[in-house]
Amino acid sequence: MTNLEKLYQSLRSLYELGVSLNEDMQNQIERIEKELIKEDIIPRLTLSIDQAIQHLQCPVSIKINYIPKEPLNIEIGEIMSKKMHLSDNMHQSVPKEKRSGLFDNDMTASVLKSWSKISI
Repeated sequence: MTNLEKLYQSLRSLYELGVSLNEDMQNQIERIEKELIKEDIIPRLTLSIDQAIQHLQCPVSIKINYIPKEPLNIEIGEIMSKKMHLSDNMHQSVPKEKRSGLFDNDMTASVLKSWSKISI
């Protein structure tokens, strides 16, 4: 059982016993919950996401919205302009004479201004 699961179990036990939490206690619990999410959930998400997007050749903003018992909502934000997303590795692998105009006709060269929503 993770510490986050222990926190939730403890809260369920308190509620079942009829214990009400004052605002200060609720704020402390929320702070602890955020810390535990950062320590436990974020590293696991990072590994999973990294494996899924490691082949992308442009920086992109991805926002994950999670609401319990609802489909996961993933929003894709801006894709950076071509000047910003040519990585050193990619830049070195393309001959110098072919570097200019590399992404001129590619959609990834433009900046997408609105978020695209994907629900899974």
